[in-house]
Amino acid sequence: MTGTTEKTPVMKDYVSKLQPLLEKAGCAYVSRDYDTLYMEGKGGPMTVIVGCKGASKDQGVAFFNSPEYQELVELRAPYTSWQFRLVQAKF
Repeated sequence: MTGTTEKTPVMKDYVSKLQPLLEKAGCAYVSRDYDTLYMEGKGGPMTVIVGCKGASKDQGVAFFNSPEYQELVELRAPYTSWQFRLVQAKF
């Protein structure tokens, strides 16, 4: 995910609610950088990478589309301009 985020107390609420969802799905932050140095392309200064060991791409899609996560999307959407990418990788 790359993009920009407005500073607002709503985002603290988003992060505090997201963390338990990630843990429940067996996921963790791999990288969270609020001042990414862009060398090429477009996007915002924030980059977040979440890894879910052993999860498939289909499971990632299911997590993103889950009612629990979509509730958080509605919470943060007015304050963000994020671009998501879902990839399957080994690490």
